[in-house]
Amino acid sequence: MIKINKKGVSAVVGTVVMVALVIGLTAIIWTVVTGVVEDELDAATSCLGNYDKITLNDRYTCDNSTLQNLFYFSISSKINTTEIIVSVSGEREVKSFRIDGTSSYSYVRNFADADFDQALTLPRENQGKSYVIDTSEGSLFGISEIDTIEIAPIIQGEQCDISDSILQIDDCRVFI
Repeated sequence: MIKINKKGVSAVVGTVVMVALVIGLTAIIWTVVTGVVEDELDAATSCLGNYDKITLNDRYTCDNSTLQNLFYFSISSKINTTEIIVSVSGEREVKSFRIDGTSSYSYVRNFADADFDQALTLPRENQGKSYVIDTSEGSLFGISEIDTIEIAPIIQGEQCDISDSILQIDDCRVFI
Protein backbone atom coordinates (compact mmCIF):
# COMPACT_ATOMS: atom_id res chain seq x y z
CA MET A 1 0.00 0.00 0.00
CA ILE A 2 1.03 3.52 -0.73
CA LYS A 3 1.22 5.88 2.15
CA ILE A 4 0.11 9.50 1.54
CA ASN A 5 1.81 12.25 3.52
CA LYS A 6 -1.15 14.20 4.85
CA LYS A 7 1.08 16.96 6.19
CA GLY A 8 2.39 17.72 2.70
CA VAL A 9 -1.11 17.91 1.21
CA SER A 10 -2.23 20.23 4.00
CA ALA A 11 0.58 22.72 3.25
CA VAL A 12 -0.26 22.73 -0.48
CA VAL A 13 -3.96 23.29 0.23
CA GLY A 14 -3.11 26.13 2.66
CA THR A 15 -0.87 27.80 0.05
CA VAL A 16 -3.55 27.55 -2.65
CA VAL A 17 -6.16 29.04 -0.27
CA MET A 18 -3.81 31.94 0.62
CA VAL A 19 -3.08 32.67 -3.05
CA ALA A 20 -6.81 32.59 -3.84
CA LEU A 21 -7.51 35.02 -0.97
CA VAL A 22 -4.83 37.43 -2.15
CA ILE A 23 -6.11 37.34 -5.73
CA GLY A 24 -9.71 37.85 -4.53
CA LEU A 25 -8.78 40.81 -2.30
CA THR A 26 -6.69 42.33 -5.08
CA ALA A 27 -9.64 42.10 -7.48
CA ILE A 28 -12.00 43.75 -4.97
CA ILE A 29 -9.56 46.58 -4.20
CA TRP A 30 -8.83 47.09 -7.92
CA THR A 31 -12.55 47.40 -8.70
CA VAL A 32 -13.15 49.97 -5.95
CA VAL A 33 -10.07 52.05 -6.73
CA THR A 34 -10.73 52.00 -10.50
CA GLY A 35 -14.29 53.29 -9.94
CA VAL A 36 -13.12 56.15 -7.71
CA VAL A 37 -10.29 57.13 -10.06
CA GLU A 38 -12.57 57.09 -13.13
CA ASP A 39 -15.11 59.35 -11.36
CA GLU A 40 -12.38 61.82 -10.41
CA LEU A 41 -10.90 61.77 -13.92
CA ASP A 42 -14.30 62.48 -15.47
CA ALA A 43 -14.73 65.49 -13.18
CA ALA A 44 -11.22 66.76 -13.85
CA THR A 45 -11.36 66.35 -17.63
CA SER A 46 -14.56 68.41 -17.96
CA CYS A 47 -12.44 71.53 -17.37
CA LEU A 48 -9.29 70.22 -19.02
CA GLY A 49 -8.64 71.86 -22.36
CA ASN A 50 -11.33 74.50 -21.84
CA TYR A 51 -9.13 77.08 -20.12
CA ASP A 52 -9.16 79.62 -22.96
CA LYS A 53 -12.59 78.76 -24.37
CA ILE A 54 -14.51 81.27 -22.21
CA THR A 55 -12.96 84.73 -22.12
CA LEU A 56 -13.69 88.33 -21.29
CA ASN A 57 -13.78 90.60 -24.30
CA ASP A 58 -11.44 93.52 -23.51
CA ARG A 59 -12.95 95.66 -26.22
CA TYR A 60 -16.40 95.67 -24.64
CA THR A 61 -15.40 95.74 -20.97
CA CYS A 62 -15.20 99.24 -19.53
CA ASP A 63 -16.17 101.43 -16.58
CA ASN A 64 -18.64 104.25 -17.09
CA SER A 65 -19.19 104.99 -13.39
CA THR A 66 -18.08 108.64 -13.68
CA LEU A 67 -20.99 109.44 -16.01
CA GLN A 68 -23.74 106.88 -15.50
CA ASN A 69 -22.68 104.59 -12.62
CA LEU A 70 -22.55 101.66 -15.01
CA PHE A 71 -19.92 99.01 -15.67
CA TYR A 72 -20.03 97.08 -18.95
CA PHE A 73 -18.49 93.69 -19.61
CA SER A 74 -18.67 91.10 -22.35
CA ILE A 75 -18.03 87.35 -22.31
CA SER A 76 -17.09 85.32 -25.39
CA SER A 77 -17.57 81.55 -25.41
CA LYS A 78 -16.26 78.90 -27.79
CA ILE A 79 -18.07 76.08 -25.92
CA ASN A 80 -21.41 75.43 -24.24
CA THR A 81 -21.40 75.84 -20.48
CA THR A 82 -24.06 75.53 -17.82
CA GLU A 83 -22.95 78.47 -15.67
CA ILE A 84 -20.35 81.20 -15.42
CA ILE A 85 -19.32 82.71 -12.11
CA VAL A 86 -18.38 86.37 -12.40
CA SER A 87 -16.35 88.03 -9.68
CA VAL A 88 -15.74 91.76 -9.60
CA SER A 89 -13.70 93.66 -7.08
CA GLY A 90 -13.21 97.22 -6.05
CA GLU A 91 -10.95 98.90 -3.58
CA ARG A 92 -12.32 97.13 -0.49
CA GLU A 93 -14.85 94.59 -1.61
CA VAL A 94 -15.41 91.60 -3.90
CA LYS A 95 -18.81 90.55 -5.25
CA SER A 96 -19.66 87.41 -7.18
CA PHE A 97 -22.74 86.36 -9.09
CA ARG A 98 -23.81 83.56 -11.43
CA ILE A 99 -24.86 83.71 -15.03
CA ASP A 100 -26.91 80.57 -15.59
CA GLY A 101 -29.99 81.52 -17.58
CA THR A 102 -32.25 81.58 -14.51
CA SER A 103 -30.60 83.84 -11.90
CA SER A 104 -31.41 87.54 -11.79
CA TYR A 105 -30.01 90.38 -9.72
CA SER A 106 -31.12 93.91 -9.00
CA TYR A 107 -27.72 95.28 -10.01
CA VAL A 108 -26.81 93.22 -13.14
CA ARG A 109 -28.67 92.95 -16.43
CA ASN A 110 -28.18 91.67 -19.94
CA PHE A 111 -26.97 94.52 -22.14
CA ALA A 112 -29.99 94.17 -24.43
CA ASP A 113 -32.51 94.28 -21.56
CA ALA A 114 -33.81 97.62 -20.34
CA ASP A 115 -34.62 96.44 -16.82
CA PHE A 116 -32.59 94.85 -14.08
CA ASP A 117 -33.99 91.74 -12.32
CA GLN A 118 -34.16 89.87 -15.65
CA ALA A 119 -32.57 86.41 -15.90
CA LEU A 120 -28.97 86.66 -17.06
CA THR A 121 -28.52 84.58 -20.20
CA LEU A 122 -25.37 82.67 -21.07
CA PRO A 123 -23.45 83.20 -24.29
CA ARG A 124 -23.99 80.31 -26.67
CA GLU A 125 -21.21 78.34 -28.29
CA ASN A 126 -19.08 80.57 -30.57
CA GLN A 127 -20.92 83.71 -29.47
CA GLY A 128 -20.53 86.57 -27.05
CA LYS A 129 -22.88 88.27 -24.62
CA SER A 130 -22.63 91.68 -22.93
CA TYR A 131 -23.85 92.69 -19.48
CA VAL A 132 -24.25 95.85 -17.41
CA ILE A 133 -23.63 96.31 -13.67
CA ASP A 134 -25.20 99.23 -11.79
CA THR A 135 -22.46 100.65 -9.54
CA SER A 136 -24.56 103.49 -8.12
CA GLU A 137 -24.53 104.00 -4.37
CA GLY A 138 -28.20 103.03 -4.08
CA SER A 139 -27.80 99.65 -5.77
CA LEU A 140 -27.27 96.54 -3.69
CA PHE A 141 -23.97 96.07 -5.48
CA GLY A 142 -22.01 98.45 -3.27
CA ILE A 143 -18.76 98.72 -5.26
CA SER A 144 -18.61 102.20 -6.76
CA GLU A 145 -15.52 101.57 -8.89
CA ILE A 146 -14.64 98.15 -10.26
CA ASP A 147 -10.90 97.44 -10.57
CA THR A 148 -10.88 93.76 -11.55
CA ILE A 149 -13.23 91.26 -13.18
CA GLU A 150 -12.73 87.48 -13.31
CA ILE A 151 -14.80 84.65 -14.75
CA ALA A 152 -14.85 80.93 -13.95
CA PRO A 153 -17.04 78.54 -15.97
CA ILE A 154 -18.95 75.58 -14.62
CA ILE A 155 -18.79 72.72 -17.11
CA GLN A 156 -20.72 69.49 -16.59
CA GLY A 157 -21.39 70.46 -12.97
CA GLU A 158 -17.72 71.09 -12.14
CA GLN A 159 -16.46 74.58 -11.33
CA CYS A 160 -13.28 75.24 -13.27
CA ASP A 161 -10.47 77.59 -12.35
CA ILE A 162 -10.57 81.23 -13.41
CA SER A 163 -10.52 81.19 -17.20
CA ASP A 164 -9.94 84.91 -17.75
CA SER A 165 -9.55 88.17 -15.89
CA ILE A 166 -9.01 91.84 -16.59
CA LEU A 167 -6.91 93.57 -13.97
CA GLN A 168 -7.02 97.08 -15.38
CA ILE A 169 -10.41 98.36 -16.48
CA ASP A 170 -10.50 101.19 -19.02
CA ASP A 171 -12.88 104.11 -18.84
CA CYS A 172 -15.67 103.82 -21.43
CA ARG A 173 -14.99 107.37 -22.59
CA VAL A 174 -11.79 106.07 -24.21
CA PHE A 175 -13.91 104.12 -26.71
CA ILE A 176 -16.26 106.97 -27.64
